[in-house]
Amino acid sequence: QIAEYLKEYKKVRNLYDFTDMLIEFNLRPEVWPHLEVLIVDEAQDLSLVQWQVITNLITKCKRAYIAGDDDQAIFKWAGADVNSFQSYPGDSIILDKSYRIPQSHHNVANKIVRNIKDRIEKTWEAKDEEGKVITVYSHEAIPYKDKNWLVLARTKYILNKVERFFLEQGYYYSRFGSSSISDRLKHAIASWNKIAEGESIGLEGLKAMYDFMSSGRGVQRNFKKLTHIDDRETFDYEKLLFSIKTDGSIHPKEALKEAAKILIHHFMLFSDERITLESDAKSETEEFDETSLHMRQLLKTKLVDMDLSVRALNCLKAADVETLGDLVSYAKSDLLKFRNFGKKSLTELEDLVDNKGLTFGMNVSKYKLDKE
Repeated sequence: QIAEYLKEYKKVRNLYDFTDMLIEFNLRPEVWPHLEVLIVDEAQDLSLVQWQVITNLITKCKRAYIAGDDDQAIFKWAGADVNSFQSYPGDSIILDKSYRIPQSHHNVANKIVRNIKDRIEKTWEAKDEEGKVITVYSHEAIPYKDKNWLVLARTKYILNKVERFFLEQGYYYSRFGSSSISDRLKHAIASWNKIAEGESIGLEGLKAMYDFMSSGRGVQRNFKKLTHIDDRETFDYEKLLFSIKTDGSIHPKEALKEAAKILIHHFMLFSDERITLESDAKSETEEFDETSLHMRQLLKTKLVDMDLSVRALNCLKAADVETLGDLVSYAKSDLLKFRNFGKKSLTELEDLVDNKGLTFGMNVSKYKLDKE
């Protein structure tokens, strides 16, 4: 009945879809081309109508090669007919050597395909590399920072969740050919790193850095566009002048050191290496690993940026709770002691803390939030 409704719908609106084209092709032998060779790939995913097209084309060609793998037939729900592929007449050649799959992956794959009903039994070998299969129960448990990863998922919906996680954690990634940060920002970061290491940069690198600085604060007014600079000029730390004003509680030189330290922490998000900073006040070195950095940044997030209700924000503000770090340092029972703070607000905050992967009553002192 649905098919009849669809047929009528297309007829009234003068619509013609791909399946209609295939059916008409099969009914008109005069348009079938004469071919020397016909090559069909992924044949396990063809529908019955498409198989009829292939059969008709073969009558007009000298040689035909049909390639596929019934173990990879996953589109039966969409009309694919793997039985036509399995029973199609002709000589069969099994490619029994994989040049992509390591041995450990091969073992797992074999265990899975044995559960497929009505498959053609076949023997094939993996490549010589052993490989490794590790089972994890959440994509968040994968140590992405240790190396480059290719993340595959069955649906875009799953990949969207992974992408959101990457954005929250500050991981650099590429999807559909687009990077998570612009080429301009990558150029600015690379230029800043060169300056920090005592190297020189060109005018374009300086312009890229200035694009992410505020005029009048990070860059002196009327200098941001750098229209007065020769394109061939190079710049190093000594050429770039800093104008720093403080309220007197810290020396300008120390303010610059602290600012550079914070920037380095942010740049670590785009580096696979750990960075060790030496402290002038102490003989030992302080190492900032990426996990701690991510947690520190998360805990320093302002609650006003968390899309909380006005009532909950006002209660927290009255109690001098301004950041996620302030919030999770309290136990839930302590929050209920805040003035005008009720169970509805507590539920709202429980959802927020849980979504961020945090818990109430955390010891946040180890993240040294007061250092930045």
